[in-house]
Amino acid sequence: MLAADPDPEALSRVAAGAGQGPVPILTERLTTQSLLTADPDAVIISSPSGLHFEHGILALSCGFPTFVEKPLACTATEARTLEQAAKRRLFASEQRVYREDLRRVRTIIQSGHIGKILEVRYHDSIVPAPRFADTWRNDPRLAGGGVLLDLGYHTAGAMHWLLDPPSGNFDVTAAYLRCDTLRVENQADISCVAGDVEARLDIRLVDRHPREVLQVRGSLGEVSIVRERKKPSVARISLHRTGREPRTYRVPLDEASDSRSLRDFLHGVSGVGQLRRHIRTLEFLEHAYGRAASERGELRDAAD
Repeated sequence: MLAADPDPEALSRVAAGAGQGPVPILTERLTTQSLLTADPDAVIISSPSGLHFEHGILALSCGFPTFVEKPLACTATEARTLEQAAKRRLFASEQRVYREDLRRVRTIIQSGHIGKILEVRYHDSIVPAPRFADTWRNDPRLAGGGVLLDLGYHTAGAMHWLLDPPSGNFDVTAAYLRCDTLRVENQADISCVAGDVEARLDIRLVDRHPREVLQVRGSLGEVSIVRERKKPSVARISLHRTGREPRTYRVPLDEASDSRSLRDFLHGVSGVGQLRRHIRTLEFLEHAYGRAASERGELRDAAD
């Protein structure tokens, strides 16, 4: 096993996790030489996010099957370059498409039970990693971005998967990012539209009560998910249809769904990871970052 990570603590965890098995090769930087020396059966790229593209291109150029955790890359251009170099050897991580609560909501939406979709509200919050400010997550070069690229990648990707807009994407109409004392954003508020559907994403780091709340309103009713981020994890689905009694479901969530795509990859299952969906998500996030920067510039001009 070869482990490459600029974080010494991460490398020490890998070494400790090896137990009585073969001693892993540990290095702070992945290189062509280190890859060819290790000659792995496959390459799995996890963190930091800002190195996903560099490491992905390197692994693919050496001919190794490659699995990349989210985000696939930090920009849509990088993701398209990876797709072109893939030759069916690149697979991207999926988590929420395997979650039972989200799969049920997608079935409700696609069945037409709540009619034509009109509005989406998606709140997604998470407690920051330990010593967040002192880790690679607060380094724009290594992280690629803050909570919008990290957690928001899952949120935006799930929204596109759930609604599957005919246009292929949501157009960002407004975006606000907040950094506080960090070098990367810790809060993102995004408004967007796809046809007649209006959506708003609220993504943030919080100190307490992290949760995921999705509300989808249609012409014939509404469906929602509320999930507190704690163990054991249980999602509550509420379905309100016009003229019918409201229904509520409790769906226990299995953490194994988070690693489902990786297990499929390791077992050689074909078709793991939809690269086009990942590219579409990155295009959306790029537009959000661009809109937020533009609005900050307009505010500065107005102040002057």
